[in-house]
Amino acid sequence: MDDRDERPGVKFKDADLIGIPLQIVIGERGLKENMIELKTRRTKQSIRVPLDHAVRDILKVYYEAE
Repeated sequence: MDDRDERPGVKFKDADLIGIPLQIVIGERGLKENMIELKTRRTKQSIRVPLDHAVRDILKVYYEAE
């Protein structure tokens, strides 16, 4: 979890630099729609998933990214 007082772009860049394999983005706009965003470092894919299925989808994307 990156709770630094930085702009999102700085946090995303740093996550890429240190090799974080899966980013879980929880933003105000997504929460209003009950969605979160998952980004994989290897494929550069970004998908939105419903909060109701977040744990299942996070595990699925994580293991597919290995």
